[in-house]
Amino acid sequence: MAKVGVGLDIGANSIKVLELQGGLKPRLIRFGKIMIPAGALDAGEIKEREQVGKAIKELFAKNRISSKRVTIAIPGQAAIIRHIKMPMMEDEEVANAIHWEAERYIPFPVDEVTLDFKVIRRYPDQNEMDVLMVCARNDIIYSHVETLRDQGFQTAAVDIQTFSLMRAAGLENANTEGAVALLDIGFETSDLMILKDGIPLFTRVIPLAGNRFTTTVATNLGIAVEEAEDIKLNKINALSESDSISQSLESKANFAMQEGLKELALEIRRSFDYFNLQERNEEVNRLIINGGGSLLTNLAIFLNRELGIPVLEGSVLQKIIVPKKLRLIIEEELPLYSVALGLAMREVIPE
Repeated sequence: MAKVGVGLDIGANSIKVLELQGGLKPRLIRFGKIMIPAGALDAGEIKEREQVGKAIKELFAKNRISSKRVTIAIPGQAAIIRHIKMPMMEDEEVANAIHWEAERYIPFPVDEVTLDFKVIRRYPDQNEMDVLMVCARNDIIYSHVETLRDQGFQTAAVDIQTFSLMRAAGLENANTEGAVALLDIGFETSDLMILKDGIPLFTRVIPLAGNRFTTTVATNLGIAVEEAEDIKLNKINALSESDSISQSLESKANFAMQEGLKELALEIRRSFDYFNLQERNEEVNRLIINGGGSLLTNLAIFLNRELGIPVLEGSVLQKIIVPKKLRLIIEEELPLYSVALGLAMREVIPE
């Protein structure tokens, strides 16, 4: 029987699930999403475990997903990812030494976090090496694992959202011919990662995302957040040239949104500049955008104009087999499921 992988992306305002069937090329079986109440998560930690747990159970039942074994991810804002230099040693020695090194890079006790690492490069002539260190607070991890356990689910693995995006985009072990940036525009934050040849070189959490854009529109127009969200999804065009003089609701909304989008582009550009300095003039040659915020009409073209590099919308369907009856449905909201897809792929595609 073919192996099944279920990716579960627990976000700040919705939960997405995607099921793959393993094989020479994984096959998409089912997917779906469900909204959760505001405040159910706080900085990545599940605060309302019962509500979130019931929502997950409902999501699985509604989409007829029978597997109880799932792979989950911690959001970028709840993880710490650092590149550190260490004296040359074998991998077995790193496992012990990394905990001592971690004390210099994380703002809380090492015994309160779960750590993992990967040796990126070794420099024998300098007797040192570059190590990628990743960690997350145990209370955040436990809030996810225990919420699932209470509803009868088993956690197969805990990943980091940006790493699952790498996998979904086919960049995990790929030669990228230069640095590539991945931007996941979520509900509360936008997670930016810059990588080269499958190795993450820079990560940053940008505090500008979908909810901030929605509240900006609501505040400027003096309307309810729910109405502003509908306008953002259906009437906003990132290429709009509306000005403050226009009186129509749509024009005012587009004008308000432009300020937020320009601020996002500025933060991305600043991140690229900092990366350029840190990596000795290594340039980012393209940006791939994902997440619910990337569904904004013409956002990729807008960012292309602002940043001066190719900007692509996340397209991951070439990595899997998608039945005809599901293709049109998932293509409409494809960026929403990129994290869930990357998590499901972890279970069915050997590394």
